[in-house]
Amino acid sequence: MFETLLSLLSANFPIYIPILILTSIALIIASISDIRTREVPDLLNYSLIFVAIGLRAVYSATTGEWSFLVAGLIGLGVFFSFALVLFYAGQWGGGDSKLLMGMGAMFGIDLKFNIFNNNLNAINNSFNVLNALTDSFLLNFFVNMLVAGAVYGLIWSTVLAFKNRKELLAAFFEKMREKNIKLVRMIMFAAMFILLILAVFVRDFAYSVMLLSGAIIIYLTVYLWISTKAIEKVCMIKKLPPTRLTEGDWIAEDVYFNKKYICGPKDLGIEREQIALLKRLKVKFVLVKEGIPFIPSFLFGFLLTLAFGSWWIRVIA
Repeated sequence: MFETLLSLLSANFPIYIPILILTSIALIIASISDIRTREVPDLLNYSLIFVAIGLRAVYSATTGEWSFLVAGLIGLGVFFSFALVLFYAGQWGGGDSKLLMGMGAMFGIDLKFNIFNNNLNAINNSFNVLNALTDSFLLNFFVNMLVAGAVYGLIWSTVLAFKNRKELLAAFFEKMREKNIKLVRMIMFAAMFILLILAVFVRDFAYSVMLLSGAIIIYLTVYLWISTKAIEKVCMIKKLPPTRLTEGDWIAEDVYFNKKYICGPKDLGIEREQIALLKRLKVKFVLVKEGIPFIPSFLFGFLLTLAFGSWWIRVIA
């Protein structure tokens, strides 16, 4: 336990200490801000990026290890590209994306010499892509963040569902009656039925269990998906007046005024000019999608990485 943290602190790199402290502080502040306001201040995100590059530049200039600065720039570039894809795919907000870029700059990616390596014995002069990737702090952080996010999101959704159980039940059955939902259910149940038939006639017990498991997973997935849609409708769609809107809010439905488009989901977050226009046109309210605050998953993933490192690789192996 805490193999990664001990590895970092046992290395002859004093730069580890400020990086770990500053990252921890930034993630704690960002998590609190995200839970309270559903926003992460740009000042915090940009500060994390510039401080990371600054620390790496000073360290590289002092020691002559310029690969350390290059690793930070590569980490920033890779996570910038990935965050950009997630943002324009509508999966992440701007705050999540910028914080991910800051993490990339802080811990860096260097396939030849990654000082944030979970196994310091694996650092050598040879270029080994597989070892560098599997021992990369950032890769382990990203996987741990997704795992922590899944568990955290499930708990958050369960609490929301319990608090709004009456409205949720009505929304669930309403979703069940929708035409597109009925079509999806028919397709999924047909696939489940085929798997069950195959499970009966397959002679190999292992294959039979696999097919049966697949059928159960399909069955659960259908109702989990419908439940998620119901939770989203009941718990995560809010009516807000333009005065309470902030830049970056996700608009759930298109807003028109005299048949002229004002804002909507395709905007990937409302802009200040659109908010000002809504106020000027005296629009009473808009539907805003208020997602689960995801930034705490960064903090949980970070702590999980420090404690257990690349545990997921051992599980797969």
